[in-house]
Amino acid sequence: MCRIAATDQYYGALLSVMCNEGKVPVRLDREGERGAHRVYGLVGEDGRDRGHSLFAKYVRAADNMREGYDRWTFYFSEAEVDALMRLRERGRRVWAALICWKGKGGEVALLDCDQVLDCLGVSIGARSKSVTIQRFAGKRGLRAYGTGRDMDHAIVIARGVIASL
Repeated sequence: MCRIAATDQYYGALLSVMCNEGKVPVRLDREGERGAHRVYGLVGEDGRDRGHSLFAKYVRAADNMREGYDRWTFYFSEAEVDALMRLRERGRRVWAALICWKGKGGEVALLDCDQVLDCLGVSIGARSKSVTIQRFAGKRGLRAYGTGRDMDHAIVIARGVIASL
C-alpha cells in the first residue's frame, strides 16, 4: 500500500487535463518549495521537448465564495518568482498553471509568464506578491489581477488554453 499526499489530488487533476488534451507532462523539479509548487515540461508524443514549462500552484476555495463569483488568491514567495524568471531565462515558453479548486472539482487558469509577473507587480517592486483569479457567474473566462494590477484592469483568461500548447 502507498500513501497518497493531498497535494497529489490537485496536481494529478492538472496532469489528467494535460493528458486528456494529448500533452505529455514531465516533472522538471524535485520538490518545489516545501511542495508549494511544481514545474512540468511538455513533450510531444514523439518524446521531443515542446519548449513549454508549466509552473503549477493550487488553492482550495472552500470558504471564499462571494455573491455571484468565486475567488482564489495565490501567494508567491521570492523563491517562486525567481524560479519563474529562471525558467524564462532558459528560453522556454513559461506558463503559470493556477489550479483553482472548489469542492470536488475546479479549473485551471493558464497565464503566460509576462501576465503572471505583471499581476505579481515584479516590475514595480511590490514586496508582497499575489495573483487573484475570479470566476463570475454567467461570464465567459476567468479574471486575473494581483499586487501589480488592480481588479478594474483584470486580465481576461480564456478557458481551454491547454489544448493549444
